[in-house]
Amino acid sequence: MNDSILSDNLVDLMKKGKVTIGELSDATGIAEITINKLRNKQNINPTLSTLAQIANYFGITINDLLGSNKKAMPILNEDGTEIAEKLPIDELNSKAEFAIKIGHNNYPNFQKNTILLVNSQTKVKNGDYIVIQSNNNFIVCRAIIEPDGILGESLSRKENIYKIEQDSLLGVIVGGLWLRN
Repeated sequence: MNDSILSDNLVDLMKKGKVTIGELSDATGIAEITINKLRNKQNINPTLSTLAQIANYFGITINDLLGSNKKAMPILNEDGTEIAEKLPIDELNSKAEFAIKIGHNNYPNFQKNTILLVNSQTKVKNGDYIVIQSNNNFIVCRAIIEPDGILGESLSRKENIYKIEQDSLLGVIVGGLWLRN
């Protein structure tokens, strides 16, 4: 990731929106020190959750925030690490911001080596497949919309229910691809 582009874009967005570091911190829940580091090119590896919160605040995509006009999107493992290969952007996956590779058979709805296409800007609807971040891992859930918020029903065999906090929701799955070994 080019931290210089991220920093420059964040400074420009805050200047154009007349947003202070404190205001951005209050609105997103991101610590002021983290925002300062991003602005000053000191945080070269922000979490996807942090990027998604900032992008959502400014009403842009993560790719826009990163200055990515590239023709490929990152593919992440379920632990959030980036895979060396990139997914070419075409008409089939143009609505996605990033992709997650399912590397095991714990999700009965998805085969091993499925690439899930995720968009953080898509509004969550009841029954959508969503991706959340918990303990630095991605978890695929089915969204349950309730009057007081969103719950996520885990698709793994554990059948956990998660109360979805805004900062843990990474996005809605907008598509998928299956890769052959």
